[in-house]
Amino acid sequence: MPADVVGVTWQWVSLTTPVERLTVDAPERYTIRFDSAGRVALRADCNRGSGRYSVSADRRITFGPMALTRAMCPAGSLSDRFARDVGRAAIYFLKDGDLYLDLPMDSGTLRFRRQA
Repeated sequence: MPADVVGVTWQWVSLTTPVERLTVDAPERYTIRFDSAGRVALRADCNRGSGRYSVSADRRITFGPMALTRAMCPAGSLSDRFARDVGRAAIYFLKDGDLYLDLPMDSGTLRFRRQA
């Protein structure tokens, strides 16, 4: 993982799929943070999680099983979708300072911005 991605808290701002464009109303409630030891920490609304990740030279990313709390978040929460989609991510890239996680088979892209 590039040094400018590690140690940064990234806020989820949008999801683009072939059939929808979702803008996240409260990006600060959906975050991801990578460390240099191959661990990832998630905030998925009212839930927290962690797991392992690995990356290859061709920007492929793989997540191991995530340990995630299972609190019941308020109606309308994107907690489950966020955790599921992050775990499915296949490729990462940076563009204009934002972090993108591409889902397999062109099924969608999660966009993150640096937490201020």
